[in-house]
Amino acid sequence: MSLISVVIASQGHLEKLKRTFDSLGFLNSSDLEVFVLSNCEFDWNHEKVDFKKIIGEKVSFGHFRNILFPQINGEWVLFLTEGVSLHHRYMDYLSDIFSNPKVECFGGPLLASKNQKILSYSLHIACSSPLCTGTSFARHRGLGNKMVSAGDEKLSIDHLWVKKSLLSDHFFNDQSDLSEEIVGIQNLVRDGHGVFFHPKLIAWSNIESSLKEFFHRGYLRSSISRMKITSGSEVYWVPSIFLLFHLTFFLDKNFFFQVLFLYLSIIGFISFGLAVKSKNILIAPLVMFYHYLIVIFYGSGFLKEKILSKFNKD
Repeated sequence: MSLISVVIASQGHLEKLKRTFDSLGFLNSSDLEVFVLSNCEFDWNHEKVDFKKIIGEKVSFGHFRNILFPQINGEWVLFLTEGVSLHHRYMDYLSDIFSNPKVECFGGPLLASKNQKILSYSLHIACSSPLCTGTSFARHRGLGNKMVSAGDEKLSIDHLWVKKSLLSDHFFNDQSDLSEEIVGIQNLVRDGHGVFFHPKLIAWSNIESSLKEFFHRGYLRSSISRMKITSGSEVYWVPSIFLLFHLTFFLDKNFFFQVLFLYLSIIGFISFGLAVKSKNILIAPLVMFYHYLIVIFYGSGFLKEKILSKFNKD
């Protein structure tokens, strides 16, 4: 196997970092070079896998990845976030993907890990609903058996493979932190590169997201997604319409509460089903709450981008 470069973004949570390193065990350590990008100093070494630690307390992870580019030697680069662990059958699919000349960038679903705290676990379960995150829901579910063409909706920087030949010192947004970095993936698709998603290439997420970071991820993703809307993509406007719907409270309270009750009934039913599927029915209220909140966050991003684009044109 050719040399693989693994780049792990870390905030110094050593227990989560260890989980990520342990999951790399299916790869021969002689075929690996591992970099840990951290925004804080830490003293820890893995018993089996050596790595190079790069510290920058006031540097964004997007900038981190860009300046690391000249040091990378692997043919393939795997970007991970601490707390993400690879499935034990990962290697079963990896060899075939590497041998496919059409594939230049790929990833797989990032599924909720039961090691997560209840709030983060519920958030991840909510994201697996298509009524919540739209076409992005596939990133949170392992649906299907075959590799398919993909874009930024299905892929995430938390678990992403890219050929080194496609990277550059400006591939990532220098201002981005741990939030979604989708511009690089969009550029690859635009330029006709082979970008794919394999539903069986499973990784488990132990990432804990604060409400502030959660808002930033959804807001940034929706705002950037709005930039690429073309004719026939009007479905993107659904979250914005839902956000504006709340203004009807000041016009007709009866209408507002009737529609709200109908919407809450729908997402309540979906949330209950997702909770049952996850074998933890107690999280249903939290899943429903996040389901509602995510659509608000996405809607605010879409609306902001539309309004600003009007001003810029004027």
